[in-house]
Amino acid sequence: HRLAEAGYAAVRMDFNPSIAPKKNADKTNLYDLKSMEADMLRAVNYMIGHHSIDTDRLGLYARSMGVRVAMTMANENSGGFDFKAMALVAPAGTDDAMVYYMGGDESWEEMKKTAREDGFIEHQGQMLTPEWFKEFEDYNPCDFGHKFDDKPVLVICNTLDYVVTDETSRKCAAAYKNSRVIEVTTDNYHGYEMSYKNSELKDYLMTEITCFFKENL
Repeated sequence: HRLAEAGYAAVRMDFNPSIAPKKNADKTNLYDLKSMEADMLRAVNYMIGHHSIDTDRLGLYARSMGVRVAMTMANENSGGFDFKAMALVAPAGTDDAMVYYMGGDESWEEMKKTAREDGFIEHQGQMLTPEWFKEFEDYNPCDFGHKFDDKPVLVICNTLDYVVTDETSRKCAAAYKNSRVIEVTTDNYHGYEMSYKNSELKDYLMTEITCFFKENL
């Protein structure tokens, strides 16, 4: 809403896969990075097709695993788009971000084994397939941050986030030549108070993100 009020065409994506792209479709909860990327490109193309969009001024704003997809898209010019700026909150964009959260290497390998044997492993309501693990291991966005050249990146991390640690967030920031880090501290560990109805922190972060795009797009 704040981006729209600042004059930007903004579309928000929620990744909860359905059987078919229609209203009220049953949820599959199958989770993979390629379909997330495809959905984000659909959203961009929808906006271009239905609104007056300047395709030379496209930015990406994402949180958590969505950041991993956004980093990949920016690094690789997904869809043929030259994205100009990124705002990343709690970026799960390192080679070990999810390995750490899943409990370490041994736990990760056990989960991969179960996924291979059963076709998927359920984790926090999401069905993680062998393909999901392969996607995660095959491409580390931080290894290719140099391809984003010197375009601006804003990274926001929380010192108390134990899902995507501040160390992981800073590694993501370090992968880009022109990055800035905002560090906050809140016991709403991975939520960053974004879902709070009233929050000074949320207001501050939303203002910073909006100003970042106003300055760089």
